Amino acid sequence: MEITFLCHNYYSLFLSFIYSRNIRSNMKDVKINLITSSYLQANMQDLNNFWDCVYIHRYIKFAGKNIFQRLKTLIHFYIEKCRIHSKLKFNDTEFLFTFKDTGLINREIIRLLNQKFGSKIILIEEGFALYSDMENKKKAIHFLRSTIGSLLLLPPPHHNTQGLNNNVHTILLKKEHLLPERKKRGKQLVVQSEKLFSSCDAFSYIQTFYGTEVNQALKLFSNIDILFIGQPVSDQGKVSSELEQNVLQSLFKCLGDYKILIKPHHLENRTKYDSALKMCPQASMIDLRLMNIPVEVLYCLLNTPIVITPWSSASINIRMINPDVFTFYLFELYHYPLPTQVRMLIDWYDGEKYLAVDSPSLIPVAISSKSGIIHGSMKTNEPIKDLYPELNRILYENQ
Repeated sequence: MEITFLCHNYYSLFLSFIYSRNIRSNMKDVKINLITSSYLQANMQDLNNFWDCVYIHRYIKFAGKNIFQRLKTLIHFYIEKCRIHSKLKFNDTEFLFTFKDTGLINREIIRLLNQKFGSKIILIEEGFALYSDMENKKKAIHFLRSTIGSLLLLPPPHHNTQGLNNNVHTILLKKEHLLPERKKRGKQLVVQSEKLFSSCDAFSYIQTFYGTEVNQALKLFSNIDILFIGQPVSDQGKVSSELEQNVLQSLFKCLGDYKILIKPHHLENRTKYDSALKMCPQASMIDLRLMNIPVEVLYCLLNTPIVITPWSSASINIRMINPDVFTFYLFELYHYPLPTQVRMLIDWYDGEKYLAVDSPSLIPVAISSKSGIIHGSMKTNEPIKDLYPELNRILYENQ
């Protein structure tokens, strides 16, 4: 059997590692390949040491507000599309596991493996995007763009919501009832175990792909009370820079008694935290050597009991790693309404272990009122047995 993983970021690369290792331990005579993006190469050792065959596609970012920038992007896409069709030789792939079915390159690879090579496409839940849905107005715009684009032989328009790719056969997800009905049509839904991985898996990943510098960098951040997971809220125009600065400065001023580690999003400008860091002497920015490590893996390695974030899929993933973590969400401070399905997902997973705050001063009050919250500890240090039984079942049924 031949299996291929398609990953688009460092967290999906980590999950591909965990899945692949699990498959190898449960199946014989299996070949496992990896398709990933060129921007994931930085600071990584040779991926071929772990996967049987690795294909690196060029990273194409669909960006630009004017027609010339968009045209330039399309030209780059068509060049890369021709390269993929000539160089990608995974003809015997029976299953393609992907964590994202949107984006110019991902959609083309999925279409190629499904329609030309006959591969079955499995979409694995990786974050909020699977459960979000477009508003009716956006649906109409997307339909219009799709129709015009198909007439002009352009690639399908990109949108942020996942689960709408017709080449996908199966979706592995955790909350079937939260998935919009139109995403369920024509697809097999398999409810996945909520057990993700343990800190042992995180250490194994670090040892496999990163050098000793990472271990040295981790030692600089011992006994952290709070992990702050950033989001590009002003960088992507969701809120104004002025509002974001007011929130960050007020927040860190209220948290001066705690040791905080800031893990910015890779799309964020790190300098926007400079003013906030001055408000909290014990806060620190993550070492650049750790930026490429998924925040979920970083959480396992740091053993942090409290997470603060505007909003982040990583917070849900962390909840499944350690049910005792307490999460503070800041989206109400930013006056940013989350999609209904995303808010329901947070409510479902976090239960009484989260608080959506509308004032920064509520956070230290909440921490002090909840006995023992700052002394939380990981309960997943041992390797998880029978990991991903649903994935193994899918593969065995199709042998």
